[in-house]
Amino acid sequence: MFREFFCCPRFGTRVFAWLGLCAFFGHQIFRAYLKYAINEWYGGFYDVLQQAVEFSSGSADDEWRAVQRGKIWDQLLSFGWVVAPAVVVRPISGYIRNRWVLAWRLTLVETYVALWDTTLPPIEGASQRVHEDTLRFAAGLQSCVATVLDAIFTLAIFCPLLWR
Repeated sequence: MFREFFCCPRFGTRVFAWLGLCAFFGHQIFRAYLKYAINEWYGGFYDVLQQAVEFSSGSADDEWRAVQRGKIWDQLLSFGWVVAPAVVVRPISGYIRNRWVLAWRLTLVETYVALWDTTLPPIEGASQRVHEDTLRFAAGLQSCVATVLDAIFTLAIFCPLLWR
């Protein structure tokens, strides 16, 4: 099932297979980095909140409160900058991933149809079964690989942080 797609005789399909795989890996790395960036942001944000809470009980200075509100708003704005790339990358990667899985499924179906023995009596719903099986295979494999890569890349990014 891998050979039919990644070693396809059609050059365009083979290039799309490998580029799609690279995009899939790249998106998983991006997701792991985004988790790291959000984790770093949480540290700074909650430090600012803690500082504001600790000193607010003893101080009623309006200028000091305005400064603290400004720091909190700066942190919230920085969060927007941290997650803004995800707003753009997520839909694009979803579209590429769906096109990639569809191309894989079509390649598998074309391979199966080319090997189909037409001398055998027809089986009702056989073509639907081929499409459903390739759909389940592609969705299951994508989900499994995405979960494993997410775990590996997240560990790789957070291990140095945990070591510190």
